[in-house]
This record gives sequence, C-alpha cells and structure tokens, in this order.
Amino acid sequence: MANSKKNVSLIDSKEFNRQYAEAKKRGEYHLQTTPSAEKAYYDARQKRVVVELSNGCVFMFPPELAQGLAEASAKDLANVRVMPSGFAIGWDKLDVHFSLTGLMAGEFGNKGWMVRRKRNIA
Repeated sequence: MANSKKNVSLIDSKEFNRQYAEAKKRGEYHLQTTPSAEKAYYDARQKRVVVELSNGCVFMFPPELAQGLAEASAKDLANVRVMPSGFAIGWDKLDVHFSLTGLMAGEFGNKGWMVRRKRNIA
C-alpha cells in the first residue's frame, strides 16, 4: 500500500503570528471599506425587498426574481434579516439566503434557476 500521507508544511509560531496579524489586518480593512447591509425589509406597497447599505446606498429587487422567494407570502418576506457579517441577507423560515455581492451582481439563484429565468424573460 502506498504512503497516503500528504506533505504538510509546518511553520513556527513566530511566522504563524506574523501571517495571522497580516490576515487580521486585511480582514479589518475589508470590513471598513466594503459596503454591508445595515437594514433589510420587505416593502409590501412596492412589492420589493429593500436592503439599506452602510454607504448610504439602497438596493431593492422584486422577490419573484429570487429563487425561493417567488411563491413566498408577504408575511414570510417580511421576516428577512441581515446576517451578522452584514454581507448577506436571509429568510430562515424559507431556508433562503443570499450574499449581497451575488444579489448586486444579478445572481438571484443557482445556475439552473438563472437559466430558467433567462428563458422566461426572453
């Protein structure tokens, strides 16, 4: 039987601490410079999910565009929440969650959903 151990590169604690400090600094910079969701809600009058961002911008979309939300009731849509990082929103009861990056890029579901949506629009 061949040796199945993977080559593992070990670093000393000084190098680990240096890399950790650099990674933490990059993460803090990302949190400070990347807009995040501060508030999300369903506007029943406009029939739109609204996301207010930390940079003052507002993003909204009709729920029927989003996989898992098309058939949801207004009551269920109203139970949207901002995830702790502020980089995603979700509906726990519906088991539907989206990253802000994906939503703002127009990704409202998996690839199959997006292909079907495109066919229905064309």
